[in-house]
Amino acid sequence: MKFVIKLSSVTALLLALLAGGALFWVSQQVQQTEREQRQLQRIVSQEEEAIRVLNAEWDYLNRPDRLERMANAYLNMAPTRPDDVLQTVSSIPEPVQVPLPPKGRPVFAHASTAQEKPVVAARPVAPAYKPPPKPLPTQSDEPTFNELLDNLQREGRE
Repeated sequence: MKFVIKLSSVTALLLALLAGGALFWVSQQVQQTEREQRQLQRIVSQEEEAIRVLNAEWDYLNRPDRLERMANAYLNMAPTRPDDVLQTVSSIPEPVQVPLPPKGRPVFAHASTAQEKPVVAARPVAPAYKPPPKPLPTQSDEPTFNELLDNLQREGRE
C-alpha cells in the first residue's frame, strides 16, 4: 500500500508547527515579563516601606517638646520682652561708617573714644540687576541623559 502525502497536508503540518513554536515563544516572553513585574513590585513595596519608616522617623524627630528642648539647650534663645520691641522708627540706630586705613596697612579693630562723633554712612543703592550671560551651546562627545537611560534599559533587558 502506497501512502500519498498531499501538499495541503504538508502545508497544514508546517503551519501547525510554526503556530506552536510562536505560541511557545510568546508564553515564555509573558512568563519572563511577569517575573520582571513581580520583581519590580517587590522593589516598589520595599521603597514604600522605607518611605513610611522615614516619615515616622521625621515625625518622631520633629516632636514639639523635643524641638523646644533642643532650642533651649543649643540656641540660647529667650522670649521677646516688651522693651526689646522698638516703638518708633526714629529709635533705629543709624549705621556707623568706620574710616579705612591707608593702603598697605593691616586693618585692626579699635575702640572709639566717647569724644569721636560717628560718621553716618549713606545708604548704598543696589545696582541694576543684570542677568548672567547664557552659556553658548557646545557640542560634546558625552552622551545625553536620555541616551544614558536608554543604554541602561538595554543593558537591563539583555
